Amino acid sequence: MIELERKLFRRAVEAAGHSIYFTDANGVIEYVNPAFEETTGYTAEEAIGKTPRILKSGEHDRAFYEELWETILSGEVWRNELVNERKSGEQYVVDQTIAPVTDETGEVSHFVAINVDVTDRRTYERHLERQNERLDDFGSILSHDVKNLLTVAEGNVDLARETGDLSYLDRVDDAHSRMRELAEELLALARAGETVEERERVALDAVIADAWSTTATPEATLQIETGGVAVRADEDRLLQVFENLFRNAVEHGDSNVTIRVGVEDGRLYVADDGPGIAPEERGKVFEKGYTTSEEGTGYGLTLVENVVEAHGWDVDVTESETGGARFEIAGPTFEE
Repeated sequence: MIELERKLFRRAVEAAGHSIYFTDANGVIEYVNPAFEETTGYTAEEAIGKTPRILKSGEHDRAFYEELWETILSGEVWRNELVNERKSGEQYVVDQTIAPVTDETGEVSHFVAINVDVTDRRTYERHLERQNERLDDFGSILSHDVKNLLTVAEGNVDLARETGDLSYLDRVDDAHSRMRELAEELLALARAGETVEERERVALDAVIADAWSTTATPEATLQIETGGVAVRADEDRLLQVFENLFRNAVEHGDSNVTIRVGVEDGRLYVADDGPGIAPEERGKVFEKGYTTSEEGTGYGLTLVENVVEAHGWDVDVTESETGGARFEIAGPTFEE
């Protein structure tokens, strides 16, 4: 009867859809089920004799693991979310439960770990969180910026009617233009947060030239130093990145600013010879609504960051060779 129960138990564990492994009291793996092999990329032969440290991602500090061991060594069940790393190096999130197994004397002899992959759920939850954050941002803008601009427009219309001075309508036009810019930025931001699912081969020189044609001033100069490479991207959204980086350089620099776009050390960069960004301000430039220019909306660089991250890339800002601003995008794969 006991042997039958063991066979049934083993069959159940091997058929389980969740990754399961057993360790001895020292944490050395003695058994893994097929779902473990499929999830982690490690075969049973590769895992057995090792410790779960082969899955360590580096995302958790020492105190996290100390609390884990303190719990299970005391005979209690530990449960928490854990970021692990597959053999391929890809990270994934599990809802992990580790239970101690005691022998006939009541001493802990083994541990069993059951891991439920919740990566997709966590990704979806983060997506919803970002959506809610954007909705909050849009509500703040509508209730503050747009409301103030409407007040300005209405006030100047009243003044024009009362005085007959049509010059007041120029301020109305300015307010309307500003509201139009905000509306365009908000629509772009709403789309920028979406993950890029489909990509195509985009010639950098062409998309850079298109962006320049819509944002340049007659005195500004563009130098393209990409070497004619291409990237896999959403072309329309990549166009937004360059448009906003160019607009940022023009708004914060002189009218005759020179902008260089190139590829260096595996990174795409956009650098200018303007006044630059002080080191203490660089961490703020991607924040929503942050601007030091009277002409800017403060959402252009936020849009840049959102589009870059939607591609799975990273963007950073530093100092150019001439002391201006240099934005670097890491992550694109360049093609000849």
